[in-house]
Amino acid sequence: MVFNPPEAMRQMIEDLSAVAKIPAESIELLSQKLEQQSGFLTDESLMALVSECVADDAGASAAFNALQSLRPDAPDHILETVQAWRHANERNTQRFPDDVYDALKQKLPRLVREYPAVSRMQKADRLRNMLGDELKGVAFICDARPVYNESRDRIDGMIPLTTMKLVYERQNLATEEIEVTVTPEQLRNLISEAQKAEKKLGTLRESIAEWIQGGCVEGGK
Repeated sequence: MVFNPPEAMRQMIEDLSAVAKIPAESIELLSQKLEQQSGFLTDESLMALVSECVADDAGASAAFNALQSLRPDAPDHILETVQAWRHANERNTQRFPDDVYDALKQKLPRLVREYPAVSRMQKADRLRNMLGDELKGVAFICDARPVYNESRDRIDGMIPLTTMKLVYERQNLATEEIEVTVTPEQLRNLISEAQKAEKKLGTLRESIAEWIQGGCVEGGK
């Protein structure tokens, strides 16, 4: 019977195999750069650091995923999980041979360890996720609805309408949508409120920068 892991496990195996193939000197250079970071990292700044040190695209992507998602105490558990998966059947062992696993044992703990800037980034991400569902996209669809006469054989006028569609990800990672009809006046109010919110955020950023240098965490997933 062939062991067929779920997609998350399959992706993890691919990433860890790529991490095992990253040159040791690249991991050491990346580790040194991460130790030197202050303040908060974002996904973009972390990826930029990884790309500076890891030339291979697959290796860089795998290292980024590991740093972003794994805590410093995770390597031992991850290695045990991979070993159990490898021993599930011969096919898995062939996909992740002994030499690759031995390399992973050496490199994963060197890559994933305590970096204050990464820890702050992970904490900020957890706080974002705890605070509510995450907006993934918004769209406005504009059209017009006809107004017919009593006999329904003539169009007397048109009512312009806008449908606002919000796509969001729940904390259980399920994606859902909301569609609401917005009148022109409501649309103007939305724009006005969004502009006020943007101004407030600017004030908050400036104030935080005065209180804590580098303390304002931008971006997110």
